[in-house]
Amino acid sequence: MPVTKPDTSGGFHPALSARSDIFTPAVDCVRADGTLDSSLLSPALQQAILRSTRLRNIVSSMLIEGERVELGRAVEVLDTGHAITPNERAVLQLSRVYDRIARGESIPRTVSGVCSVHFEIFDGVLPVDVSGAIKTVRNAIVDTGSGRIVFVPTPPERVRAELDALFRWFNDARFSLPGPVVAGVFFAEFQAIHPFADGNGRVGRILNLSVLAELGLKNAPLVPVDSMFFRTHRKYYEMLSTTNSGHQYGLWLRYYVRQLLDAYRAALNRTDLRSTVEGFRSRVVRDLLTWALAGSGDWFSHGDFPNLNGFSVPAVTQALRKLVHSGVLESKGEHRGRRYRLSPSYLARIESGQK
Repeated sequence: MPVTKPDTSGGFHPALSARSDIFTPAVDCVRADGTLDSSLLSPALQQAILRSTRLRNIVSSMLIEGERVELGRAVEVLDTGHAITPNERAVLQLSRVYDRIARGESIPRTVSGVCSVHFEIFDGVLPVDVSGAIKTVRNAIVDTGSGRIVFVPTPPERVRAELDALFRWFNDARFSLPGPVVAGVFFAEFQAIHPFADGNGRVGRILNLSVLAELGLKNAPLVPVDSMFFRTHRKYYEMLSTTNSGHQYGLWLRYYVRQLLDAYRAALNRTDLRSTVEGFRSRVVRDLLTWALAGSGDWFSHGDFPNLNGFSVPAVTQALRKLVHSGVLESKGEHRGRRYRLSPSYLARIESGQK
């Protein structure tokens, strides 16, 4: 017999225990988010990493659902803003929501808020009576191997009440539990409600980033958490299914916080540019590069470098030439009018995960 979602319309009260194998990595995620703030990142580098993470998360989120999108084509769609197929349109529209979250905008935790983001993602992708609309017919989770129903989510008539109960629980729990624990439970319950006829997974995962950012992990859009879910997608579905009865969240939360922490570690590794800096023997080159990497990414002149260690003008000039020759910087202009910035090709290497 399939598991049926318990009625939480009168209130959502998940039983949670303070297990160290959940709470410790959850706290580590919070610390890792703070470490990303202090990493050697200029706005230009941050945007390069954000673009890369956004692309991989969006493609991974679609692949989890079996929606095939070729990575190279997704890059082209995001670069040109031109989509041909419905899946490409979903990539483009999902990226716009992603970018808003990265700018600090939250998806409203209301029924109308989640319906609005569902419409924004799936307008022109799903039928007009499906995009942005709460389901009107019962849906079910089916085992792809056997074809049998394994879970029956919330019926249509209870969706609004159960979403409201989840939002009320979130407002209370956010002040008493670590953010990743709250986000993990929120995600599991949203998926159990399954409020839409289609697109629940993708909406839930983009909502997950919004919830994490709202809970204080503001750098969540920079971490490839959906890529981690896709990499372990069989485990992802297996662990998520353990929450279907509404009585057990430990196994899912242990999986969720571990994947989130792995995603933060991957992001931290990408922002750690010490190998680039330490690849140069010259101290003046290292100091100049460290300063450039921590700057705005805009054009700068020889005289803008603060030169706190008092290097000679010829030494700084030679260092700039070396960094241009290595491809880390590019230059324009002549003589005293020459200006420099981080090279687009170098930023592209960072975006692709190279150093």
